[in-house]
Amino acid sequence: EAERISHKKPILLMKSGGTAAGAKAASSHTGSLAGSEVAYECMFARAGIIRCDSITQQFDFAQAFANQPLPHGPKVVVLTNAGGAGIMAADAIERQGLTFAKLTQATIDKLASSLPAAANCHNPVDVLGDALPDRYEFALDVLLDDPNVDTVLVLLTPQAMTQAKETAEAIVKVAQAKPTKPILACFLGASKVAAGVQVLREAKIPPYDSPEAAVVTIQAMAGYVRWLSRPKRV
Repeated sequence: EAERISHKKPILLMKSGGTAAGAKAASSHTGSLAGSEVAYECMFARAGIIRCDSITQQFDFAQAFANQPLPHGPKVVVLTNAGGAGIMAADAIERQGLTFAKLTQATIDKLASSLPAAANCHNPVDVLGDALPDRYEFALDVLLDDPNVDTVLVLLTPQAMTQAKETAEAIVKVAQAKPTKPILACFLGASKVAAGVQVLREAKIPPYDSPEAAVVTIQAMAGYVRWLSRPKRV
């Protein structure tokens, strides 16, 4: 039944009792032994069930699956105004087995034609700390057109000239004009970026507390797409 449903809608499952201590607690609570983790993992993989490690992760996944299109593949590009945040995201992308998108030369040339000379026009695309909303809007628009990009992760850290709310509005504008690829966001800075996060949330662009949480979500979406494309089991 789960396998049938998974072909139409993703199932996000929170399964506890995954450790020896958890299994013992489950046994004493329900009066039955918690099943073998290996057996559960095999069953979930066959049925296309997406396992979540925590309630927080379940909500992280749900807001992306519910509000964004599925990616066509595993290739991710990072758009950031801070090098450190971009590197954190790059590390997470590699650890999760995703692909760091290699931008086409046309994309690189187009970015270079309008971004400051010091900006990085390769993935991760760094629009620099003084980036205003128009710079984010331009770069995101160009990146969404690149055939080598399946998903865009937008990072923002509050710096002297950062306009979090207006930048979020610019991201929303581009996302609504080009709704075919998933866009996830991570605005780091708590209260300093809260207004921007609210704009993203209202526009159904999932905001995350860390680059790692966003990347794990992208991995879950890419994995689900991979499962959907498998030959039908007889």
